[in-house]
Amino acid sequence: MWGTEDLSLPRDRMDLLAARVATATPVHEIEGAAHTPALTHPDQVNRVMLSFLESLEIGDPAPRRRR
Repeated sequence: MWGTEDLSLPRDRMDLLAARVATATPVHEIEGAAHTPALTHPDQVNRVMLSFLESLEIGDPAPRRRR
């Protein structure tokens, strides 16, 4: 997840990280959040986290990559 107002970590760095981690899922933007979206936008973060967790299967060592 990346907050659209995060000045300390540019979006292109998040995209680079996602591209280089084999099991990464797409970067989700949290509109209006800065560096700590879980603290300032918990409802939006929780929706993304729940969606991610629901995509996992029990015993699955890594999430299925979504395209």
